[in-house]
Amino acid sequence: MQAEDLYKKILGIELPWIISDIKIDDTTHHVTVVLGHASFSQFPCSKCGSLCSVHDHQKTRLWRHLDTCQYETYLEAAVPRVKCHTCGVHICPIPWAEPNSRFSELFECHAIDILQSCQVIERSALQLKVTPDQLNYLMKKSVTRGLALRQKASIPIEKLAIDEKSRQTGHNYVTILSDAVEGKVLEVSEDRTIEAVQNVYNALTIKQLQSVESVTMDMWSAFETVTKRVIPQADVVHDRFHLSGYLNNAVDITRRAENKKLVKNEDTSLQNTKYLWLKNPDSWTEKDKKRFDEIIENNKTPHLIVAHELKETFKKFFDCTTDKSATQFFKDWHQSVKDSQNAQLIKVAKMFEKHFDGILSYIKHRVTNAIAEGLNSRIQQIKAKARGFKSAAAFRISILFHLGKLYLYPR
Repeated sequence: MQAEDLYKKILGIELPWIISDIKIDDTTHHVTVVLGHASFSQFPCSKCGSLCSVHDHQKTRLWRHLDTCQYETYLEAAVPRVKCHTCGVHICPIPWAEPNSRFSELFECHAIDILQSCQVIERSALQLKVTPDQLNYLMKKSVTRGLALRQKASIPIEKLAIDEKSRQTGHNYVTILSDAVEGKVLEVSEDRTIEAVQNVYNALTIKQLQSVESVTMDMWSAFETVTKRVIPQADVVHDRFHLSGYLNNAVDITRRAENKKLVKNEDTSLQNTKYLWLKNPDSWTEKDKKRFDEIIENNKTPHLIVAHELKETFKKFFDCTTDKSATQFFKDWHQSVKDSQNAQLIKVAKMFEKHFDGILSYIKHRVTNAIAEGLNSRIQQIKAKARGFKSAAAFRISILFHLGKLYLYPR
């Protein structure tokens, strides 16, 4: 088999395109496949598809293609412009690459696979023998393509989750909207303001917004305000794990205050017990149980013990099966918190009371931000591998590329 025939077969070149030359440079280890066409060939108009005669040619261009063994391979051609009687003069489409691309479609597909498996731009660039900037461009291009296809499909979404994630140290956040059933990121927007929340919802079509039944979130006001405005038919569900976080924080503040009092009297019984009070008792080791029993028996920290008991008791709220029983449980629990006179728990209970409708919605929908939290863990891995992101735009592209479950490939 001649070299021209080999490349014609593996590149899928068909008339009117032909392989006119193959140039091999042993110094740079480059192979350049030169593509041309016979005289008087006709090409389709990029607008209407009609076969048209060649008007002129663009300047000769190169496209990076998959390597031939250890040789970098390039495609070279002067792309014709055709003159259509209906549409005028236009560049004809080429079968091996998308318009304005410097890479063949097969190379783009290969680069996407490498990026998804490696998740590190610099390492992927070395393997592919391209620059990091070129890979960033490919990532952005593939995400844009994937989002356009997703919006065109407009598949209904029943349950959403909205959360935040820090981009770097300090108050540099992004707002993340995800499908709470499929476990995929739908959109990412810089900051966690009302405008940012509106931006992530703008990624959904009217049809998708109308299909949403519930949105799981924490109690950040911007999340709830925009959600009620954009998706009025959807129930806001305050995530039970965030609620537990508020209670844990109240217990931990109580522990620190109690420990400070004991240390003044040279009592170290509460030292190194932080996670004992925050862990689920079902996860306690025998050593944990023994230590907890000793603290209970000594009874030196009654405020902390009561706070811990109230924190654990609140978990039973999520076992309620009706709105009525859940409402009564909360009233009783809230009264117990008041009776405890624990300022931190009272503060949390008041916040729960203010947002009770969203807390009660859990009984109906039984959804949590567990999938969103799982996505957050994977986002943290991406951020760690990249050693941070200089811009929110780059962070967004990386999240959607790896966790958006988009169809990223050309055509």
